[in-house]
Amino acid sequence: MHFPRLPDWLVYASVVLALLISAIGRQERADAPPPPPPVPGEEGLPLGPASPFDPAVVVDVPTQAEPGAGTAFSVSDDGVWITARHVVDGCTQAAIMVADGRGVDAQVFIDPRGEAAILVTEGGAPALPLGLDQTLRRGDRAYHPGFPQGQPGEATSRLLGRENLVIRGRGARTESVLVWAETGRTDGLTGTLAGLSGAPALDSAGRVIGVTVAEAPRRGRIYTTAPETVLTALTASGRRPANFAMGEPVTPENYGRVADNLRRDLRGAQVICLAAEPSGPAAGADAGAAAETPVPMPAPEASGEGPAPLAEPPAAPQPAGSASARAYGFQDHQNSGNGQVLEEFAAGSVTMTDSQGLVGKKVSAEKAHDLLESIVDPDEVFQFHMYLIKHGRDTCKAQRPRCSDCTLTELCPAYKKYK
Repeated sequence: MHFPRLPDWLVYASVVLALLISAIGRQERADAPPPPPPVPGEEGLPLGPASPFDPAVVVDVPTQAEPGAGTAFSVSDDGVWITARHVVDGCTQAAIMVADGRGVDAQVFIDPRGEAAILVTEGGAPALPLGLDQTLRRGDRAYHPGFPQGQPGEATSRLLGRENLVIRGRGARTESVLVWAETGRTDGLTGTLAGLSGAPALDSAGRVIGVTVAEAPRRGRIYTTAPETVLTALTASGRRPANFAMGEPVTPENYGRVADNLRRDLRGAQVICLAAEPSGPAAGADAGAAAETPVPMPAPEASGEGPAPLAEPPAAPQPAGSASARAYGFQDHQNSGNGQVLEEFAAGSVTMTDSQGLVGKKVSAEKAHDLLESIVDPDEVFQFHMYLIKHGRDTCKAQRPRCSDCTLTELCPAYKKYK
């Protein structure tokens, strides 16, 4: 029997297609440890409610909180943020980083029942939409943008199910959490994801479905709060999320770019615990938050295979000189990943600030950063930063500036020159 000879072009095309499929599959799993095999027949099934019979992992908690760093994200442009509890629990001085070496004071609200914490600042960033009422299914994807190892980065994962986090020691409790298999991460990011704690877990529509709280590196797992934990924390704090917020669709191909956009807009920011209270009972953050002791979530006792903390180790900077009540200046801060926010913003907005007479012509992004900082009151850096970004995106656009809608035309040299 003779088979017809295939054309050479068809053979070559088949080889190229096979290599392309292999490369795309490898891209999502770059640097990720092999996840546990999925349970046959369960992928796509709706996730059931929390149960005391879910698998459990035990965490022993030390007796004293320590300074550290993590990630927070905005849920209201009025200045309401969410992070992981162990990043700020027991913290007497917390700050949201808004520029290189500069942060704004954050008030901490702790709900003793769960691992989500609420932060409140004077002035806020655009909010991420919440998807806490969405039906979750096994195999669903999540995306975790934040500051692993103190630098901008992100990871992606797929939902495995629920487990019970059993915390022993201070703040003892049992809490239902979601377990995800890590499937990819930022190129070049190896080792621990420490610093990603508090990052949002986003679904494919860019909605928040949980808060990233821990990892199990040897098992390739990421742990997040359950959606109901976030709702409970918001209710206990008396703070409301934005009534309307837009999310950007996220895929394994674009999640790095989406994460960069969120950090640039300060919708995701680094949070620093500058000082922690000494051992002993914690003072209540406010009348709406019950007083209790810090829970920094250390590694569990079980042979290194349970969740490990995702907060950065205690290497937080100290304020330089006398700090304002609402803004801190840091002389040296190795982990201020949000510094790139103002640098990237300055790089893309020198034209706008030049046209408005705020900086001179041919000024580099670095120099523009220094010039703008010198003319803005330290207490207003955050608000100035956010309003200038909004003005550049909504009105003073690079290609087609909407001068007719601008409220700064009387002060704008470019408008007077080109009108």
